[in-house]
Amino acid sequence: MPPIRGRPHLTRNRPDPMDGPQQRLPRFGNIEKGVVEGMKYKGSYRPSSPEFAYEPDNTIRQPVDPRAPPLKLSDLECIKSLGSGISGEVLLVRTRREAHPLDKPGSLFAVKFISRRMVRHTEQVSDVYALFDTIG
Repeated sequence: MPPIRGRPHLTRNRPDPMDGPQQRLPRFGNIEKGVVEGMKYKGSYRPSSPEFAYEPDNTIRQPVDPRAPPLKLSDLECIKSLGSGISGEVLLVRTRREAHPLDKPGSLFAVKFISRRMVRHTEQVSDVYALFDTIG
């Protein structure tokens, strides 16, 4: 066996597949012939076990949605205020509901409450900027 390149003290435990004679892969003359040959093979293929056989099913199954329904404000319990800024306040909240098996009661989240006045003001400012853009 030839030594491994760069490490003459090590030898390979198996023969190198590139040392032997190389087989040439079959080539088709053109793409159409290859497609025809492939379709012949596909048409003659039969699965070995019925497990993989395709049988169309006329019944339509509805997927099962494992997700819990979305949280509502009534599902949250306020623990404390984390901070307040110019546009609103950030609160630490805990979930209370246990109706769904995927719910984790007692999970903590940070929720940002934005005042409606700030949202309306932002919308008015963006409307003014849009008006300036159209006027030029």
